[in-house]
Amino acid sequence: MLDRWLALIARVSDDFHPDAAREVFADLFARYTAADRRYHDIRHIDACLRLLDSVHGLARHPDFVELAIWFHDAVYDSRRSNNEESSAYLAVDALSHLGVPHDTTRLVPHGMIRTQ
Repeated sequence: MLDRWLALIARVSDDFHPDAAREVFADLFARYTAADRRYHDIRHIDACLRLLDSVHGLARHPDFVELAIWFHDAVYDSRRSNNEESSAYLAVDALSHLGVPHDTTRLVPHGMIRTQ
């Protein structure tokens, strides 16, 4: 998974730094492997990535979709109802830190926040 993440960030970043990308991956991996995770865990992320691979050619912007998969439920607190929104903010912060252009960082969260 790390290799896939690094390749993705190298493709979408204007200023790729492998160490910074590894740090964000480590944070995401820790979040998705936390003991309190039930459904939205690292196996779920892997399943979503495999599904994306199976329809890759149908996506207009597969890298944006993949970024949304990585972040879509990174923040998890069973007592809160704003996990998707918090995950979107995390995505914007992390992607900005990784040198991903604003045009990309602003698009990724739109697929992550559930509309009411």
